[in-house]
Amino acid sequence: MQSPHSQTEKSAANHGFKEWLGVCSLLLAGNTSLLLRKGGIHEGRDGFAFKHRQFFLFPTSFHEETHGLVSTPPPPPGPPATPENGVTIHAFARALTALRVRNWSTVAQLAPFHPWAENVVRDRFNYSEKLEAECISIALVRVYRLTTPWHLPYEKKFGGCRSWVDLPQPPAAWHKSLTPVLDDNSHDQRAEKILSILTQATPPATPPPAK
Repeated sequence: MQSPHSQTEKSAANHGFKEWLGVCSLLLAGNTSLLLRKGGIHEGRDGFAFKHRQFFLFPTSFHEETHGLVSTPPPPPGPPATPENGVTIHAFARALTALRVRNWSTVAQLAPFHPWAENVVRDRFNYSEKLEAECISIALVRVYRLTTPWHLPYEKKFGGCRSWVDLPQPPAAWHKSLTPVLDDNSHDQRAEKILSILTQATPPATPPPAK
């Protein structure tokens, strides 16, 4: 197995992807390897894109989380990021594939591989703020646990309806203590099934616009 930090550019490692605390727990437990996103009002002129292929998972909490998941998350390793709690990061992810899918039947076939309820996925698929209607961005990720969690103070810039946040410089040698949450064989088997669905998309799934 190739070490994850051998592929990590330190200059590209200061990005956080905001995700529900429950989803972060499921990713850390190895229960899912997918991220689904449409975007929010602060995503920029072109809407959301998986513009960073390596990032930390930034745990958040919203009221939708209580009824938006069909899988019961394991107990979280820590609290969500808030001004009171600060931010505690437990995981790093690499997006192996990131695509924008415009065909609902393809999205529906991915249901066994992610924890979101169908109504949540449909809302994201149908939502149109700046992007074309009826599409959703999907990333197949490999998740790694930080041996020592990274705690940092909450900053005002972390708030708002945005998916990406810029983080301070990580602790020294953080990338040398990453452990994959799935062994190579389990990850490869899951990835093969997911990719077989995505490659059969009609119309074809396309990469998000480059940033």
